[in-house]
Amino acid sequence: MNALSNMLPKSLSENVAFIFTMVSSPLMFSFDTNRLPQELRTAHTWSIDNPSSLWFKYQKRLTEEPLLEEDLREEMKEISHRGFERATKTLSQFFQYLDKRKVQPTQPVLELYNISVDIETRISNTITRISQAEEKRMRLQKLQVELENQKRIKQTNQHYQRIINRPYHELEETGSEHNVLCIAVNCFSNCVERCAFPFTLDPEALAKSSSSFEETPGVPPLQWRCKVCGHPAGDHHHYRSKWVKKVATENMIDNESKRRYESAETESQRIDIITEMIKKEMTQLEQEITDSMSGVTDTCEKYNNLKHSLSGNCMPYVFSAIGLLKLREQHEMNMGAGVEEMDKISKGIDYLEKKRKLLEQAVKGVKIPPST
Repeated sequence: MNALSNMLPKSLSENVAFIFTMVSSPLMFSFDTNRLPQELRTAHTWSIDNPSSLWFKYQKRLTEEPLLEEDLREEMKEISHRGFERATKTLSQFFQYLDKRKVQPTQPVLELYNISVDIETRISNTITRISQAEEKRMRLQKLQVELENQKRIKQTNQHYQRIINRPYHELEETGSEHNVLCIAVNCFSNCVERCAFPFTLDPEALAKSSSSFEETPGVPPLQWRCKVCGHPAGDHHHYRSKWVKKVATENMIDNESKRRYESAETESQRIDIITEMIKKEMTQLEQEITDSMSGVTDTCEKYNNLKHSLSGNCMPYVFSAIGLLKLREQHEMNMGAGVEEMDKISKGIDYLEKKRKLLEQAVKGVKIPPST
């Protein structure tokens, strides 16, 4: 409900109502309306049972048990008729409510919807940049150790050039066309390009609608495997972008270091310079990772500051960011990442978890103490 409310502007607050189906009476509600955004807690609500279902069940009982007692037979008939009358009355009230609504422009809805899609894309792209930057940094750390142990400058320099010019992936916009992409760590698979199924932010609905996933009896849809990349359906989303492989054409060696390296007279001097270049590159990657991590939370905070959204909170996107970071954490653990790398990811998850708790308190109307 929060995700839907994020896509609805406040101008629609008077045009939002709820019909609870398969509910015979308001006394049978199992949904807590206090969990809705403040603007929707006083929205019109109706409950409606399925009169057709009641009638068919009644007819089935008569067929299967022709010797039913007359009193029970009459009681079931009365229940089915009463259900029909109540449903007709409820629908009449609902249509009268619709007749009284004022027409609202759809442009604000479209704007919020596009922002929601954009945030999902930005989060995935940011986490991907972090992943690739950390992988490059780990390779440079390994190279640095090899340099110290082997002192082979020619081989090291060639390896360094391959690392800093290594191909990378990023999301590239595809306009109005949407695709099914895998967001599993280091997958970068465009599993369905130009998907025919209408755009959805619900991965389970996507799994059920697409023939790209191997439907397995007894297995939840989110765990169905993709026929293209082999990852679970839960790792797939609709995006109006696709993964593109690019190659860094700009050499990251600064001119001064390059000049010193070329003019060095001894092998020892070249080793010192290449060591310095590796350290400088790793420092730049550290900053890139820090900036990218901040980008995730900044994007969520910008959306949280929107004033024209019914919900005005970025809870669904914080959950998405936490989920992606946890995938990264598991991947790095499997890759044998060092304590420093694991600590950085863990702190990122902790930060977003704290933000999630604060946002949950804000949604519930709990006063949040000032941060220290």
